[in-house]
Amino acid sequence: MKTLEAVATYLADPANGLKTAESARSYRTVLTRLQQAKPGGSLGRWTEQELVAFCVAPTATGATPADNTIRQRKIVLRAFFSFADWQGWVSKNPAAHLNRAVKHGGQAVRLHNWLPASDVDKVIAACGDDLIGRRDELIFRLGFTTGLRVSELAALTWDSVDLDARELHVFGKGRKLATVALTENTNERLRVWHRLATPNPKGPEGVLIKIQNTSDLTKGIEYRVITGLWDQPGLTAHSIAKRVRLVSARAGVPISPHDMRRTYAGLLAQRVSIYDVSKALRHSNVSVTEKYLEGRQDAAVAVSRAAGLDF
Repeated sequence: MKTLEAVATYLADPANGLKTAESARSYRTVLTRLQQAKPGGSLGRWTEQELVAFCVAPTATGATPADNTIRQRKIVLRAFFSFADWQGWVSKNPAAHLNRAVKHGGQAVRLHNWLPASDVDKVIAACGDDLIGRRDELIFRLGFTTGLRVSELAALTWDSVDLDARELHVFGKGRKLATVALTENTNERLRVWHRLATPNPKGPEGVLIKIQNTSDLTKGIEYRVITGLWDQPGLTAHSIAKRVRLVSARAGVPISPHDMRRTYAGLLAQRVSIYDVSKALRHSNVSVTEKYLEGRQDAAVAVSRAAGLDF
């Protein structure tokens, strides 16, 4: 049996044990990557060594996988090949001993960043004022002032934007519909951005548009033509992440895509109660928010300074 066929059959079978849509999406992502690693390959030809290499392979951006990524890959592979073994698709389960074969925990510590307002200003200022820069500025303004996840930014369309009410309507985790407030400045930037659009988008067109940056050879290779694709879906989450890293390097301010949401939470926590922060982040309960904020590597510094102890 081909890996492609086995993956499709496994994901469609109720006996796979995947109880939520989120779990199914997570498993599909890992298994799609698995079948792409050996296109057209036979399921029975996978070896333990190949699965070990798959578990620790770099991410799509070339980064070293985090511990949680490696752990998730192991979980998916063990479940999938256990199912395959049960169905008789493989003569021997190559994932049976992955827990012993794959070691993780040796990766460098990945620091999360909660930016102060001054660094937020630096990042936004580094975006530039051409079409690409304006689009990138909107990525950061929306991330810093609404707390939207990168996947939610990628899914943002004009029919989910209410400029008059200063609101966004988004589907969050678990496909839960939520209404998110826009700050005055961000709303005004969106209004100006909408005026630039040709033709004027009102429906499923992406807000954070793709932009073509090409050469006009009739005028010389250095002559650039920048065109906004206003009538198409917007940037993918992967492309947004690339733009965040590029502007981060330009600004000299370390920040990952999810740090925009962390920064939003951190700045809110300086002004409102943790219960209100939890509501703004759309967390299921305040304990999730507590863990979210406790993850700050500067938490001990903040507590010590707030206590004001000195001798």
